[in-house]
Amino acid sequence: MAGKYKDISRKGPREAATIVAAVDKSNYLAHTIREIELAILKEQGFHYHILTYASAMRKTAKIYFSDECCTIQLPFMCEEMDDKNIRLILAHELGHVIHHFDNLKNPEILDNPDPPPEEEMYAWVFAYYLIWRKSESHKSDIAREKFIYDTGKLRSALSNITKNSAPELHDDIMGRIIHGE
Repeated sequence: MAGKYKDISRKGPREAATIVAAVDKSNYLAHTIREIELAILKEQGFHYHILTYASAMRKTAKIYFSDECCTIQLPFMCEEMDDKNIRLILAHELGHVIHHFDNLKNPEILDNPDPPPEEEMYAWVFAYYLIWRKSESHKSDIAREKFIYDTGKLRSALSNITKNSAPELHDDIMGRIIHGE
């Protein structure tokens, strides 16, 4: 991405649009994040921002809520992870935002550092379906093959992640996905 935007104002509109349209790893799910922010504005009546960044201090992803925004910290090593894992981890954290959609200003939510198992389950199942849906929507776009995952590969990636990050919930999460809940 370094230098990608150098002299972009001197390029023609077609070339500039092509440059801006390219998605880098750092922009995964950016449009979805903006859609969630817009939904919060429309439904809740306040501006709420979802910030994401990779942290060298983190070995696992974590979301922190405040009354004006949430911050999703991804592990620094995520740049070396494959696309499915990065997307699933980020989608999982977005699942927490959706789970709390109606209560984003509730102090009990903001101050709870350890989500209950039901919330973790919701977030992982949400992650699977979000990535699956985005993959399905790109199937007709051959140029974006990196976004397309067959169901087996996506389930396998989620299974590997949850075995490590949520072993006590792994079987329930996979059961819900296999049975289409």
